[in-house]
Amino acid sequence: MKKKYYTIFFISNDDSRREFTISNYLVITSLLFGIGLIIITGAGIWNLLDKSKLQDELEVLRRFEHSALKVIVDLGAEDLLMQQPDIEVVLIKYFGDDPDRIPMNSPVDGYITQNINPRGDDKHFGVDIAAKSGDTIVAPADGLVVFSGETSSLGKMIILSHALDFYTLFGHIDTNYTSVREYVKASQPIGSVGGLGDDGGPHLHFEIWKGDQVIDPVKFIENYKDKDVSNK
Repeated sequence: MKKKYYTIFFISNDDSRREFTISNYLVITSLLFGIGLIIITGAGIWNLLDKSKLQDELEVLRRFEHSALKVIVDLGAEDLLMQQPDIEVVLIKYFGDDPDRIPMNSPVDGYITQNINPRGDDKHFGVDIAAKSGDTIVAPADGLVVFSGETSSLGKMIILSHALDFYTLFGHIDTNYTSVREYVKASQPIGSVGGLGDDGGPHLHFEIWKGDQVIDPVKFIENYKDKDVSNK
């Protein structure tokens, strides 16, 4: 079978001419290669779109683990994490000798009636501590008042900023004794327990955070370990 050839001419402005001869086989091969490249590129883009959706889902699943691991890495405590998976235990091992610097002291004496539940539809980022109405709430560590006001969900509320990126939150307060930008010392009175909370009884809503990671006060504060009567 005789091969077919195609001749391509290029004519410039000065009437000079160049010509190139290519075989029919090369033309077909080039067209097939181009079509294949388009198909592969399109498939790649489609896979990237699917992977983007999958990545979004994985990001949600990894968010809680990532925030916890970030705290561990910042402390250089990966070896302890291998021995003990609870971040509260790791933090106690590092800062247990300086309880006035981080919130390791109980803000009010009482029993834990509801524990933390950072996942699911009914999220609860702190513990509810049943106490008498008017009981004094104290700062669990040295810190700076960054919020002292009233909210729709927790009523009168106080937020303290502590060393090493720790934060504590106090809700359902009857009276705030502090104001924003005030520096408070550990065990200093900052407010009093309110008469009623959302659950119908006097209690303090108390949260501990390390950066964006919620900390379980029951595991972190020694006084509450034997006073947890919540239904976990």
